[in-house]
Amino acid sequence: HFVHAAVTDVDGAGDVSINTVKPRFVRHGCLSAYFQCRCSGDEASVVQRELRRLNITLDSSEGDNCFDHGIMGMSSIGPELERALALSVHPRAKVGHVIQKQLVPSLTFSGLLQHTNASGFHMIKTDAEGMDDRLIRALWKHLRTTRRLLWPRYVVWECVHLTSRGTYHETLLILTNLGYVCGRINNMDCGCGAFRADVQ
Repeated sequence: HFVHAAVTDVDGAGDVSINTVKPRFVRHGCLSAYFQCRCSGDEASVVQRELRRLNITLDSSEGDNCFDHGIMGMSSIGPELERALALSVHPRAKVGHVIQKQLVPSLTFSGLLQHTNASGFHMIKTDAEGMDDRLIRALWKHLRTTRRLLWPRYVVWECVHLTSRGTYHETLLILTNLGYVCGRINNMDCGCGAFRADVQ
């Protein structure tokens, strides 16, 4: 089940506008049940004709002037997505042509479970470009009111961009104090597991 939503720690926060890449500029074949990724390297295709009309070139791992599938995992509420794409869209001034605004619900972790009719999470992975500590705090708020049996076995978040060393330690302590075993798991991410073997 795929859900586009903003995670918050406030119930009833309402809808929020997020920025995402227009799926038509992403190489065809990505999660086709949800996204309509239509880009191909065929010069005669509708998307390539549109890019030529706009005088835009996209960086691509396959050299086909299409974004890679992984870009569909990127979104932002502010200008972060535009800044991230500025190196992949030429000329940079035209990056706004490949971005769309989308209205999505803002949900707490409990609300996300309710929205998807699920009882719990097996794993939570966040990558919020320096805002992950806020998501960990929202998760903590959720876990305090949830039976331990339904807690995620794994929690992984990007900690390399956290704003300060203090924030880095705070995020580890929040989950360690709940009984998780936590630590740095690679050069980008921190992680916690329900058991010591989960983070080794």
